[in-house]
Amino acid sequence: MKIFNHKQELYDSFSIGLLILIALLSFIRFNYLPQFIDGYYHLSCAQAFIKSGGWVGIDWWGYAPFGRAHLYPPFYHFILDFLISSGIKGINAVRLT
Repeated sequence: MKIFNHKQELYDSFSIGLLILIALLSFIRFNYLPQFIDGYYHLSCAQAFIKSGGWVGIDWWGYAPFGRAHLYPPFYHFILDFLISSGIKGINAVRLT
């Protein structure tokens, strides 16, 4: 029994080619990344998690002395935390993610 037809295989090939093209273009522009200011905020969150020893619910690093509620989900910051803790410099960790 044939599950895929020719049109689906064409779309699969096109999708893989598009992903490879995007990865190649990102690699060429690696030194220019991040292009938006959000990456620096997430990097400061990850560095604050490292200093705190884990996740904190108060943004003490940007709104001292009292802080404010940390509104972002922490998964991305944990990925950055892991990359920084494994020896990758902060800005390169943002560029990789």
